[in-house]
Amino acid sequence: MFYRSFFLLLPFFFMACGDSDSEESSVPSIDMVDYYPTQDMSKSFLKTEQDKYNSTRKIYTKVITINQNKIKSKTSNEKEETIIFNLKNIQELGDINKTMKRFLSMGEEFYTLKIKTPLEDIMLGEILLGTKHKTSVKTCRLEEKMDKVNINGIPYENDILKFKCISDSKMVTNMEENIPDYITLRDSTVQNDYDVSYFYMKREVGLIALVNKDCMVIGGDFEMINDKLPICSNEVSKNEFFLN
Repeated sequence: MFYRSFFLLLPFFFMACGDSDSEESSVPSIDMVDYYPTQDMSKSFLKTEQDKYNSTRKIYTKVITINQNKIKSKTSNEKEETIIFNLKNIQELGDINKTMKRFLSMGEEFYTLKIKTPLEDIMLGEILLGTKHKTSVKTCRLEEKMDKVNINGIPYENDILKFKCISDSKMVTNMEENIPDYITLRDSTVQNDYDVSYFYMKREVGLIALVNKDCMVIGGDFEMINDKLPICSNEVSKNEFFLN
């Protein structure tokens, strides 16, 4: 525990040795390490999914262990994740790896994630029409710091950060040459997704909520997300809430 405390304080020793005339505003005000668990714990989450016709609710558990500058978590379905604290950034290793900034100011980017999905066959029965893949860029920014917040009827208190994420995606199709005339898809058809989501972190606890409400619309031949619409007639939500 001493090692982790010493490691996390190192950046402040370097700051103290810098130019004393530098402006206070040039130093980011939030160290994101403070918003991760500080001790071993077990966290229970309520996971909900809902569309116009169905809704599901289930509870899962995440077991967290801390070893020096690393946090490891394992969910009840065996999904594992590792967080590593470095001097200037935070690494997250799991299904998707990403590098995040350690020190943030309000409105600043926490991380940007670029993803390209594997090629997926487009089938009509047993006939191969072509392939499709999606590329996306997801950027999450620190939007707000608050003392308390109520999310989906669940109250949370004591030093909470709210992040807003915007994901811009493009789906590209590559079609076979000889396909039926009634198939409207053609080579290099591009369709865009615009997805807005939020997550919340609490000091010394870590993640407490994921909120993602998608407005689904038919764009061309595929269903797509367009969260820019002011009114949505087909909303699909996928959320997670910390319970204890």
